[in-house]
Order: sequence, then structure tokens, then C-alpha cells
Amino acid sequence: MPDTLHATPAVVVPPGAEQDPEHFLERIATVAPAILYVFDLETMENVWVNRSLFAYLGHSEADIRAMGDGIMSDLMHPDDYARFPAHIDVLKALNTDGTAKFEYRMRTKDGRWVWLHSHEAPYQRAEDGTVRRIVGSAHDITAIKEASERVELVSSELLHRVRNIFTVVGAMVSMAGRSAPEARAAFDDLRGRIGALSQAHDVALQTIDTSRISAGDIIERTLAPYRQTSPIKVRAEGVDVLTQTAASLGLVLHELATNAVKYGGLRNGDGGLDLSVTRDGDAFEIDWRERIAPPLDASVFAASKDGFGTKMIRQAVRQLGGTFERHLEADGLHVTIRFGETAAALGAAIRSSTRCDRLNP
Repeated sequence: MPDTLHATPAVVVPPGAEQDPEHFLERIATVAPAILYVFDLETMENVWVNRSLFAYLGHSEADIRAMGDGIMSDLMHPDDYARFPAHIDVLKALNTDGTAKFEYRMRTKDGRWVWLHSHEAPYQRAEDGTVRRIVGSAHDITAIKEASERVELVSSELLHRVRNIFTVVGAMVSMAGRSAPEARAAFDDLRGRIGALSQAHDVALQTIDTSRISAGDIIERTLAPYRQTSPIKVRAEGVDVLTQTAASLGLVLHELATNAVKYGGLRNGDGGLDLSVTRDGDAFEIDWRERIAPPLDASVFAASKDGFGTKMIRQAVRQLGGTFERHLEADGLHVTIRFGETAAALGAAIRSSTRCDRLNP
């Protein structure tokens, strides 16, 4: 162990340890359940490492010494080794209190790959001030990585199966519609709702390993079919919603878009839609503004208020703990949906540092 490796004044050591600090730190390194090391960034080799390295990788001390400065190129996975030079640059530029992390695979004696997560900090500097040696610890995260891969596999399989279910149901609805021409419009509406649910489930299942998903992603998926025919502008702060509410939110947006195609701002290229999602304390608000040209007749607006789609919107919003307001204004239709603190229902997790503005050309 290098004689420069010692406890800093901030470390409280047990009585007697100050008389033999090297032995004290050596005993700690021996029992630590992680690989501890001092790595030289100039010679590209370990100048000291505890015995956990041999236990994790199965290589003997003689094997490691024989590898010398080739230890990383010999043992690190090629894909991770390609990222290693950039990590070295980060380490050399660290300030006194700086740390860096790196995840990578190393080959064991018997040919297996194990995932390690390293956490490193400056230890010694060269004359020009750049970091020369770093001290670090590496933990085996193979089990975590394998579990993550299993989740991704299950997610992909689940996504595939759910898509198939929606496809089959949609095909059945289409077949039924062809056999009942007088009810074709109703079947078309039902198929559209099934498609909206499918899109929302796609977004939710693609983020199955998280508890929340982006409301902006759901909005973009839902409105994508209408962008080629009508100008649509979406402004969204980084608002997340709970994954289990994604389908309901997608269905609400689909019904609003369907009504806009039938009566409002998306029925021709002369109108348009401005949609914003904003934060309001612990709640958020969806502001839906349709520019309708020519103006919508008040009688048509009144009739649409009692339509099945509008009733479905009100019910879905109420179930999610929110409020729904709809007003006909001089230049078009204004809809406001608010979700308050009761929306654990819609999870008011806000990524306030993120903002996206999307404008359909």
C-alpha cells in the first residue's frame, strides 16, 4: 500500500489506530465488500488494489501484475473500453472535491462478463495540476443489470402482446362495421378510441420500469395523425403522469381531437390548435384552444356538449380527480382541464428543468 495513502483529518479513527494508520487502513481494505484501488492515469495501471479484485474476477495477483498497463484493454469489454478514454479525460479534469462514476464490464478468469460500477476521486496530481492518480471503489452490479435486462424483455413481450390484442379488437370492430353500414360512423368512432388506448398503452409499457411517464409523449402520440392536415402547436413543461393514468389521459385527448375534427379547429386547414401543459403549484393544467374558421355555430356547440364523446371526457377527468371546463369564445373553443393535489391520480411530478416547444410547420 502506498505510504501516501492515509486517513484525512476529517476521519475519526478508533483509539490506537493513529499509531499504525497503514495497518488500520489495510484491515479496512481487506474486509471491504468492494474492489478498492489506486489507479495511475499516466501508466494506466493499478498501483494498489485490495484482494476483492481477485475474488470478483478470479485472476491471481500474478495474473494482474503480468497484465501491467494492459489490464483494462485485456479485461474490459470492447464496447466499454471504447468509452474509457473519455472517462480518463473526465478524471484528469476533476477538482479537489470532484468525483466521477463509470459502469463497465470486466472479463473473469472463466470467461464470464461481470458489471462493475466505479466511483472515483483525485488522489495525486501531476506538476501541471492535472490528476495523476485516482482512488476508487468498484461494486459488482451484475445482478442489477441482469434484472434490468429481464424487465426489458418482459416489457417488450408485454408490449407485443397488448399491441396484438388491440389489433385483433380493432379488426373485429372493422369487420362488424362492414356488415352494418348504417352504423358505420359509430364503429369508426369506436375504432378510433381503441387506437387511442393502444397509443397510450404503448407509451406506458415502453416505460414500464418507471412509475411516471411524460405527458408530452402521450400528447404527441395522440395528436400525430392530425398534424399533416392542421397546424398544431404544443407547449409543454416537463410534466409527468403516473403510468396507470396514461390510457385515460390518452383517451381524453383523443376525444377532444375527434370533436375538433368533426366540429372545430381540426376540421379543415384554416383552423388550428394550441395546446399547453403548465405547472400550477402542486397541480398542472391542460389548456386546449382551437382556432375555428369559419366560426362554430352556437347551436352546434350546444349539441356537442351532450355528445357521447364529451360525456366520456367528463367521466374520465372526474375519475382522475380533475375538473373539465369547456367554453365557446369569439375565435374558437377553449377547454381547460385541471388536476389538483388529489391527483396522486395524475402524479404531479414536475421536471421543472425541462421544457419543450413543438410547432407543426
